[in-house]
Amino acid sequence: MSQAGISSTRSSPVPPEVATSYVTDSGTAIPAANILNVPGNTTTANVSNGIQTTGSGNNLTVQLTNRLIGTATSTNGSNADIITFDLGVSAAVYRFEF
Repeated sequence: MSQAGISSTRSSPVPPEVATSYVTDSGTAIPAANILNVPGNTTTANVSNGIQTTGSGNNLTVQLTNRLIGTATSTNGSNADIITFDLGVSAAVYRFEF
């Protein structure tokens, strides 16, 4: 005598859904072959919270913003401006780290 049918009625845990696109502050990143590259970067963009994301293709870049970068050369010992920028609002708090 043969038996056919379901050996168990219990179901296995269902795997979570995988996102198919990631909306960023500037663009949308879409994984290619389930691979999403997430590099870090810096930018001088003025963003109030100090961080932003950008996306295109299968890249989602996390950027630290509000960065100032500069160099100066002085051959005769005189002063040279390394960075100049407008502080904007006078009633504000600024922190500089060098």
